[in-house]
Amino acid sequence: MPEAANWVLLPAVAGASLAGYLLGSIPFARLVAGREGVDPLRAGEQNPGAANVWRLLGPRAGAAVLALDIAKGAAAALLGLALGGWWAASAGLVAAMAGHAWPAWSRFQGGRSVSCLIGGGLVLAPVPFALALLLFGLLFRPAGLWPAAAVGLLAYPVAFVLFETDRWRLIGLGFAYLLLAIAWTASARRRARR
Repeated sequence: MPEAANWVLLPAVAGASLAGYLLGSIPFARLVAGREGVDPLRAGEQNPGAANVWRLLGPRAGAAVLALDIAKGAAAALLGLALGGWWAASAGLVAAMAGHAWPAWSRFQGGRSVSCLIGGGLVLAPVPFALALLLFGLLFRPAGLWPAAAVGLLAYPVAFVLFETDRWRLIGLGFAYLLLAIAWTASARRRARR
């Protein structure tokens, strides 16, 4: 019986999901930028994420938000691992991404969840993560941040498929990437309406 179909894991998955959503909902971009009197939901590209804070307030503030958002994805996945193994960790990560994209206490206006995915990816599959990070590092200087980041984000699931044979785990990663696409689209629509 696959791990995903094991009903004993249901409480662990539910607990990891709730904790993941709450962790993901912590608005680190708004907290860091708010110390400087800036609300990233109303300034720049109006996205509460590290890239917008970086552009608005510089590398120090942007790097702080990036580290904190990566940490909340990693923390959600680690908590899920402790509660019930890989599948609960995957559920915790997806819930953290949802919390980041649609935080209840920011009127469901959040970020794109990329940083949460990076943090959770490090926990869920370190070898594919290391390969994606290596590609990002090799391309960063010659290609720039955004092309290198896009290659890294696409390389991670490809490397994951090469190293992972459990189809349930592939489905779990698929949910994370599906949520990333939905969050990205929601963010773009929000910007277009403003």
